[in-house]
Amino acid sequence: MKLGKYLLAGATALALATAANVARADHYDDGQWSLTAKALEGKTVAFVPISMGFDLPQAWAGAVQHAADKWGFKFVIRDPNWDVAAGVQALSQLVAEKPDVLIVQPADPQSYAKLIAKALSAGIKVVQINMESVTRGDAYVGSDWYDVAGTEMDMLEKLCGKASGKSGNIALISGIPTNPGMMVGMQAINDKLKQYPDLKLVANQAADYDPTKAHDVAATIL
Repeated sequence: MKLGKYLLAGATALALATAANVARADHYDDGQWSLTAKALEGKTVAFVPISMGFDLPQAWAGAVQHAADKWGFKFVIRDPNWDVAAGVQALSQLVAEKPDVLIVQPADPQSYAKLIAKALSAGIKVVQINMESVTRGDAYVGSDWYDVAGTEMDMLEKLCGKASGKSGNIALISGIPTNPGMMVGMQAINDKLKQYPDLKLVANQAADYDPTKAHDVAATIL
């Protein structure tokens, strides 16, 4: 990834800043800290991840909670636990509750699009983290998935291309094909396959973020 999970978490906290022009004398003012702290004081920030069941969202939430404790804003989490329908329901409820800032990790490009648009229309600041909906928010904090997948393909060319004495056959096991990061990454993979004709994608299967299914898919491919 372009940004480590902890750098990404810190960047997310900074991305929550809105316009405020008050400096704090009790902390070094780097042009970001005082703006963020003052803008968020007394506000409510809500987070809807894909799931809180793995390390990345836990790290992001931990960073925002640290900022909440330090700067004096309320932080709430609505965990859909991989269920897109539950995520839609959580977002609908939050838009009705009107938090000041909404941090969203979209499960796919379409499912949250109308709700994100509704949140923006209601004046809620929307930060999308690590993946994006087709509806753009106020900020995106995350990886350049096209660059990530392209770099991986460059490495595969060196490791598996015919010049290395290997067959050039590669297999892809993804989480969910409609995941925004996967969709963008797949564009890079296809572009690199045109650039590297000695590489051949012989299998492309999804495992739905299920370790058991991923193991079975890998066994079948091998």
